[in-house]
Amino acid sequence: MGLMKRLYDKFVDFWNTDRSLSAILISLILCIMVVPSFTAADVPQKMLIDILLTLSLLAGIRIIYQDRTKIVIFTSFVMLSVLIRMVSYFTYGQFVTILRNLANIISFVILAVVLLFRIFRQGPITWERIQGAIAVYLLLGLIWASLYELLETLLPGSIVNISSTAGRNTLISNAIYFSFVTLTTVGYGDFIPIHNVARSFAILEALTGQLFLAILIARLVSMRSESSNSRQS
Repeated sequence: MGLMKRLYDKFVDFWNTDRSLSAILISLILCIMVVPSFTAADVPQKMLIDILLTLSLLAGIRIIYQDRTKIVIFTSFVMLSVLIRMVSYFTYGQFVTILRNLANIISFVILAVVLLFRIFRQGPITWERIQGAIAVYLLLGLIWASLYELLETLLPGSIVNISSTAGRNTLISNAIYFSFVTLTTVGYGDFIPIHNVARSFAILEALTGQLFLAILIARLVSMRSESSNSRQS
């Protein structure tokens, strides 16, 4: 019992510190960049990504552990998102896809807000908080990816080449790829939004990505540098 209590206390202490922001960032990097690159089969890849996303969402629950109202709201959407993901392994249809994307969008938005509150809570700006801001940036990409997948489900052909007869997992990976290409304004041109709604989404995401980097992350790095200089002087 003594060992278990010490482990639990260390676990609680970890999620009460800024190091938890680094853990969420690592989870998102694995989900977006590492797993799709080193797993070939659709189902294992999707399963690993779902596990990492679920862990990231559960970490968000732990971060707001002391606020019961927020926990109830966030946990409800996380559990709904996990349940719909599980259902999607056994059945597939437009309705399930719409529900899954809506649940993902709401969960990612709430997690991003939770992280922003943690980043700007009272205390010095640490490198971990800057990493938390990068995690929010990655969440923006996932939010828009879910929006693109939802749009393509409702209005097929809105984005040229993003859908594939190879299966829905290809659509998911293509949506994530297109989202981050748009967020970073790289624009390779392999996927092209042709529907007016898709074009509006792409413009908004490109603006959001640039403004987020220029305003939030740049400001946090500046505040971190100012804090370090003031301590040295």
